Amino acid sequence: MFKFYGLPFVISFFFSIIFCLILIFLFKKKSFNIFSSKNTRTDSRHIHKNKNISRFGGIAIILSFVLTLLLNQGIVFDQKTFVILSGAMIVLFFGLIDDIWELNWKVQLFFQVLIISLIFHFGVQIEFIASPFGGIILFNLFLSFIFTLVWVLVIMNAVNWSDGIDGLMGGIIFLASIVLLFLSLRPDVNQPPLSIISIALAGSVLGFMVFNFPPAKIFAGSGGSFSLGYLIALLAIFAGAKIGATLLVLIVPLTDALFVIWQRWKNKQSFFQADTKHLHHRLIQIGWSHKKVVIFYYSITAIGSIAALFTHSIGKLFTFIIFSLTIFIFCFFMNNLVNNLKAYDKN
Repeated sequence: MFKFYGLPFVISFFFSIIFCLILIFLFKKKSFNIFSSKNTRTDSRHIHKNKNISRFGGIAIILSFVLTLLLNQGIVFDQKTFVILSGAMIVLFFGLIDDIWELNWKVQLFFQVLIISLIFHFGVQIEFIASPFGGIILFNLFLSFIFTLVWVLVIMNAVNWSDGIDGLMGGIIFLASIVLLFLSLRPDVNQPPLSIISIALAGSVLGFMVFNFPPAKIFAGSGGSFSLGYLIALLAIFAGAKIGATLLVLIVPLTDALFVIWQRWKNKQSFFQADTKHLHHRLIQIGWSHKKVVIFYYSITAIGSIAALFTHSIGKLFTFIIFSLTIFIFCFFMNNLVNNLKAYDKN
């Protein structure tokens, strides 16, 4: 059992640590211009006292993940595996371009739609979802494309937006990977290769978190957050369209993203505008420490993960509704509290 599941985890974990150490070392060397501080983006979305930190942690995560799978004899490199690995590398490459040159949101969206369209062509399709009232809901080709497009877009961007403070995004993705591991082992799914992919992803993320937990020595960057969102979205599809379970695991970043989009729509702002209005930013602004915010997110994510594993379709639906409404109201309360505090300070 350890050789089948434990070994990929250990290998990807140590690969990730080694790659992170190399990237941190290269970043400090001025001779490596692409890793130097002049390429460090310091937008307001990332709260950190030390702005001179590499944003190329995604390289360590994805390379360790891919290498672990390439070395694993239990993985059959069929079309599904090819799409997972090649797609992750393509998304990583695009994200790295954004990390260096900060691409316009329209370019980002165009690329995301393009890559999702390509993987849909290669068979990554949500053809059905489980009905909370029993049975399944089948989609025709058009609805399958729309549902797949929206699903991957939402997960990729929600994960990216959650990468605002040290250790936050990595912990959420780690828990999501563990949940997908257990889901892939269920009799109704029974996909051992998918479980190896999930545990390898968990190991690579955990290795990165050794250097990303507050105070961070390296960031995942757009390359890391977009590619991790891509992987979680695809693994959920391959695990038998476990959409409800994945929604519960990502309940905090998804609800927060919905709240921020609503706020931007109300204020007639771009949906893709980077700012400090996410829930983790608001909690920092009222005085919470980075570690307290991270533990809060981990706790809610852990509860969502337990619900994802031990509830059926109707239970997942009710849990998701209750959780999302509660978090949305909490976001609303935090937003008003911060705005009132800012107004009070001005007076």
